[in-house]
Amino acid sequence: MSAVLTLIITRLIDQSATASLREQIGLRLASIAEQTSDKLDQGMYERYREFELLSGLPFLGDPAERIEDKQRLLDRMQKTYEHYAWIGMTDTHGRVLAATKGMLVGADVSARPWFGNALKGIYIGDVHDAKLLASKLPNPSGEPMRFVDVAFPYRDRKGNAAGVVSAHMSWRWAEEVQHSVLDSFGRGAGIDGFIVASDGTTLVGPGQTAGNLLESASASPARAGKGYLVERWEDGKDYLVGYSMTRGFQSYPGLGWKVIVRQDLDTAFAPVRALQRQVLWIGLGLAVLFSCIGLVNARRISRPLVELAGAAKALRQGEADASIPVVTGYREAAELSAALTMLLDGMRDRQRKLEALNASLEGRIEERARALVISEARMRTITDSMPALIGYVDAQERVRFCNRVGEQWFQRPLPRLIDATVREVLGDPAYAILKPAIDEVLAGAEKTFEHSRPFGDSVQHLRMQFIPERGRDGVVSGFHVLAHDITDSKNYQLALQHDLLTDSLTGLPNRTAFLQRMEAALARARRNRSALAVMFLDVDRFKAINDEHGHQAGDLVLREFAQRLRTAVRETDAVARLSGDEFVMVAEDLATPESDAQVIAGKMIAAIRTPFLVLQHVLDISTSIGVVVADGHGASGAELIKLADAAMYEAKRGGRNRIVMHRHERPRQA
Repeated sequence: MSAVLTLIITRLIDQSATASLREQIGLRLASIAEQTSDKLDQGMYERYREFELLSGLPFLGDPAERIEDKQRLLDRMQKTYEHYAWIGMTDTHGRVLAATKGMLVGADVSARPWFGNALKGIYIGDVHDAKLLASKLPNPSGEPMRFVDVAFPYRDRKGNAAGVVSAHMSWRWAEEVQHSVLDSFGRGAGIDGFIVASDGTTLVGPGQTAGNLLESASASPARAGKGYLVERWEDGKDYLVGYSMTRGFQSYPGLGWKVIVRQDLDTAFAPVRALQRQVLWIGLGLAVLFSCIGLVNARRISRPLVELAGAAKALRQGEADASIPVVTGYREAAELSAALTMLLDGMRDRQRKLEALNASLEGRIEERARALVISEARMRTITDSMPALIGYVDAQERVRFCNRVGEQWFQRPLPRLIDATVREVLGDPAYAILKPAIDEVLAGAEKTFEHSRPFGDSVQHLRMQFIPERGRDGVVSGFHVLAHDITDSKNYQLALQHDLLTDSLTGLPNRTAFLQRMEAALARARRNRSALAVMFLDVDRFKAINDEHGHQAGDLVLREFAQRLRTAVRETDAVARLSGDEFVMVAEDLATPESDAQVIAGKMIAAIRTPFLVLQHVLDISTSIGVVVADGHGASGAELIKLADAAMYEAKRGGRNRIVMHRHERPRQA
């Protein structure tokens, strides 16, 4: 019985702990992959946007401007980003007119895909080899050089295409992005990261995997978006894999790259395996011990009976010299020997024999009672050593058994638990929650579920299992209770869900959390017939801050910007960071919508105008705000954010550091 109980408990631990741990680690790996893909998209968007703006400069298409001045412009642009391997401009026939460091000037590049694609409206090219350019660039590592192209046509004063301006970027920047994300989550613990191109080629990966075709379910083109799965890789190992596909960012369409983060299952589930082994060895040890004790007792009890049985057989066969042996060992065998001796002596004094037999029966009953007490004590020793609540409740909902964990959890001594009703033990609120599950298990259904309850100054999370017990007639006579404390894993899961809805840099809610808040605010506005305002704002000239003072200064500006917004708005207003330097805010319950929204936006502008002290530099920061006032009808949260974004760009065109307000009108019904 001890061995069976050990196997059952080990199996339950494997099912509950493994599933919970798989989900937690899977969500964490998927989150790492998503953050990496977002950084890749935002990094490519910055380069994409730079060349989109560069191609629009009249300076490039003006034949009156000197080629030397245009080449100096390209050289200065190369210095702003270390991964620009080459920047050049061509005429409409594909001849290089100017290029960084004069490289390839005069060369014919009309056959290169980036040149033809730019004229066709395709402005971004996937990772590829460029043998001509690679032969002219230094390559200390000796590894093959591969590049990503960004190319746009530039135009003359009449608006006709005058040529193409293009940049070749080293794909090594993708490796730096991935390392930065993995470092923020902590390396080690068997975690590897991959960046895979749209054709399945590994761009960044551990060991010698770069440049190879990655064949796995997580890298399949059919798996778009974000998620996690368990799969076996070519090395024969099973991994828990989180994946996310790049989706592009604003005007940048994206390259369809996929980010894969994996952790081998042996490392991920090591804590569960250790707990299983510990429980299994303890249980098997106890089973072997009790089996040995039972075997010794069985031999001690059966030996006198075998001797008496031999004597009885001899008597039955008519052996004249047969006699009843005098046996020793325990009282019952001795009494049986005496009884048989009395039978042979002529059935002496029947009444005394009956009294002796009655005394024998009473002794046996007492012995059996003591054995039951010892057996129950052994079972209690086993269950008290388990790190879970184990109990039994009868059909009248009275507690008939509970281990030491139950005494600790319910803070009641064992005498006050046994024979008490479940309602008395739990109290009315908790009993009302568990009553439906109790009714179902007493009806014959096995129940497994999670339950949370107050425990001291905190909340205890439990994974509970109710198993019905049936008598020989099939009627349910009660049920067994097994409850594991999963508070630590549950709190970790809740914290992970919080991280998924929070911007790690500013501590504000992120895009997903804000869209949820927006839909709830719209529902309240429709229900209460009230007005709300959506505001879209960003940091004016934020790119110049990054270029002049570095990304660390830019991050500090964003943190301070977010903190000032929090202090400037009302406690009921929700502020969030969408991405980059873009922030949004929703204000509800506006009595005079336009006036109230103008006041709130004015407070935010005033809060931002106070100079920022960043890395010993005093920076004058401003913001442009687009405001949309709505009543909750006729538009989704995403549509209102888009309208507010358009209003913000109108504010920027009007000179920045100002507010532009629109009112969303409900569509008229026919």
